Amino acid sequence: MDVDFHYYATFAAARFAGWNKQEAETIAYSAQFVDEFNMSYGSSSEPWSFTTSQLPSPKMGTFRFDQINHQNGSSKIRPRRTVQSTAECMKSLHIRKDIWIPFHFLPGNYGKKNERDPRHIKREGCSNKNFDLLCRPLSPLAIAMINDLLDFNKNHDGINHDYLLQLVGLRMHVFADTWAHQDFVGDGVKAINDCMGYYNFIEKGECLEQLNWDIPIMKDDNNMGYAPNVQLPRAYLGHGRLGHFPDYSWCRYYYSPAWMQAGGSINPNSSANNVKMLVRDNPVVFQTAFFELVKVLYALKNKISTYPNRITLSLIFGTNKVDEITNAVREAIALDRSEDLYSDTLVFQKTVDKWKELIKNHCGGNDITFDNQKWKTEAASALTNANRTSGEYRWNHDKFIKTNLYKFNLAAEHHFAFVKTKLRADLNYELDDIATFDKAKVGLATEVVWQPDSSVSKCPICNKSFGVINRKHHCRTCGRVVCSSCAPEKRLRGDRICKDCESSQ
Repeated sequence: MDVDFHYYATFAAARFAGWNKQEAETIAYSAQFVDEFNMSYGSSSEPWSFTTSQLPSPKMGTFRFDQINHQNGSSKIRPRRTVQSTAECMKSLHIRKDIWIPFHFLPGNYGKKNERDPRHIKREGCSNKNFDLLCRPLSPLAIAMINDLLDFNKNHDGINHDYLLQLVGLRMHVFADTWAHQDFVGDGVKAINDCMGYYNFIEKGECLEQLNWDIPIMKDDNNMGYAPNVQLPRAYLGHGRLGHFPDYSWCRYYYSPAWMQAGGSINPNSSANNVKMLVRDNPVVFQTAFFELVKVLYALKNKISTYPNRITLSLIFGTNKVDEITNAVREAIALDRSEDLYSDTLVFQKTVDKWKELIKNHCGGNDITFDNQKWKTEAASALTNANRTSGEYRWNHDKFIKTNLYKFNLAAEHHFAFVKTKLRADLNYELDDIATFDKAKVGLATEVVWQPDSSVSKCPICNKSFGVINRKHHCRTCGRVVCSSCAPEKRLRGDRICKDCESSQ
């Protein structure tokens, strides 16, 4: 799914469910922000910092985020990134499972039949150890995720849980992706994610056309890209071998997944009779996902405690409106042409326009447009000039904790911790926290308490008073405030390690 569904369709779902325009916009922006929150928002192992090219602001210099604490003040918060760009994937030496599994390919191919939602279909026939991690709609983990959200909403007090809307939006993204990303895992597993034989149904006459892509995803982030058949795990991450086909709401196609084949491998020389194919009707899949989002958002708005429940579309829309709205959603999802849209770089804009038309006609006439710089611009307002000479800016703590960016990060931490805990309990699977790994790799303590500037007047190492010459700096390993003379080494722009920590490494 892309911005057409994650932002515009999610906004429509929230409005149908009874959320006001401002609430719906925050929910929808959070849903789309899962696909935006990448390395341009800072390293997962270092204090948040931005260059002027990354943060839209008239201010010049570098922007540091080195003293923003969690609400309880016990530990410093770091970016919990929720996506990697193609370029980041190529630079990474390993698959970022802490990103792709909890935020894009929620595991769900497990659970006893009598313990699962009756609508949940468990895939069979693959012996790969990662097959339980296959993304499936209405899985035990997906249902538990929604019920955790309903419980969080029921106990929401507006103070300790003031990231509610951001968490709702984030999980609407994850929930919707369990339909679009079904039958793939968020890891580079060739025996599961490899595929071949891409055929697209042309609407007129139900005939078939084989699709031949020639633009590899490794080149850029264009819509038509696909991952080449090379012996690299990242080439088999998620639905990379299918390109954007699972994200096209209008597309109906079938293909041959590796996990359905004998031995878990694709043999291009196999006869057609020996190759098992999987049909995907995206218009039906996306329509189902949309109305499930509406039901969940309605349950949240009305503080209904469990999911699934007996909420019907007639209850939400009114009996006389169900057919009208269903037809409008079907129209927003579909496109008139199918045979060549896979090579159209503007394809998502076509469906965006159709969702905007639905919103205009059925959701109060709201005219909305996604601005991917909005939250960065808002965050820039929380910057203060810490050093006019060097052009360094730092975050104003009191302002920053009120921004959507900060609240979304809390929501991402909440969601990651929930998925990590559930996978450990359900599958005895340990989801790597790469942020902790990175911190250890660069010599950071995994839990660093950032000492407030105002709490010290002298450097704890040399005992000299802070001043113009001996300026205050935070050691990025121990978190203490030390003077510039005792933390001389700049390993990263604006970051220092004190002499005590340096000598111990």
